[in-house]
Amino acid sequence: MEETLKDNVFTLIFDLKELKKDIHMLTGDSKASALQAASSLKIPRENCKYEVTTYEKETYIKHLIEDRNKKVMMIGDGINDIKAFKMANLSCTINFKSSQNLSFSSFVIIDNDVLNISGLFRLARYSDFYKKLILFCSLLYNFPVIMASSGVTEFIFGYSLPAFMAAWAMFLSSIVLTMLSNLMECVDMKNYKRKHMKKSSK
Repeated sequence: MEETLKDNVFTLIFDLKELKKDIHMLTGDSKASALQAASSLKIPRENCKYEVTTYEKETYIKHLIEDRNKKVMMIGDGINDIKAFKMANLSCTINFKSSQNLSFSSFVIIDNDVLNISGLFRLARYSDFYKKLILFCSLLYNFPVIMASSGVTEFIFGYSLPAFMAAWAMFLSSIVLTMLSNLMECVDMKNYKRKHMKKSSK
């Protein structure tokens, strides 16, 4: 099993650890082969389960979700992973030729580059940041304008905002929020992967 591990798998594990992800390995391979691969990938021995069946994979993921309160993403490439796919919160297949795998997985890696998996987590983190940034800017910009145009500031401070100024303020707000949304296009996942390939190889 160990000799089949590709360089990008080592980089993926390194990157997921950097993202503070807890990694578990479930395989039907023998104990010796599985533990050797886990050692190479620096996956804790207690997180390596070997000679597991389809049902045992499903049961283990159910245990992580229900008993340990974990959010689980299952990654696999075989038909024997389908039950685990269905049990996990998210699932990712790297076998796009299997129609059954495609039916039950949340994501599909079609270019056999598993680094796209860590890229998904990175993209989700960026998306969450920009979502919060846009919400903050929207509140910061629109709340005072709404208060002024609705007469609240006139009641409290004796000042109101003319309707045309409120309209222009809303228009400018839309432009600002659109520009912030377009910042997502600045996330260069290809360059990110190249950097992490070099970093993990050191």
